[in-house]
Amino acid sequence: MTLASHYVLEEILNSLRDVKGAGNVLEKFCIRYSDDIELTDICREFRNYLKSKDPKSLENIEKSLKELINSRGREAGGGEILWYKDRRPGRSA
Repeated sequence: MTLASHYVLEEILNSLRDVKGAGNVLEKFCIRYSDDIELTDICREFRNYLKSKDPKSLENIEKSLKELINSRGREAGGGEILWYKDRRPGRSA
């Protein structure tokens, strides 16, 4: 299962400044990362926002994206879910 990286999520967050452009960016990444449940939920929320045009809904999407960016950044930066116990070559755990 491939998850969208925090860089992809940052690109989506930055694209929200232009709502029309954000729709294209979101659809592109939702198709590319169709296994990513959290991103799929954000895409669904954005589609609902486009129907309702509720500014509170857009704020919730931005908040969800920021939280997801933080968690994915931590996951990629280090911690217990890394593939290797030690990133340095030649050292065993």
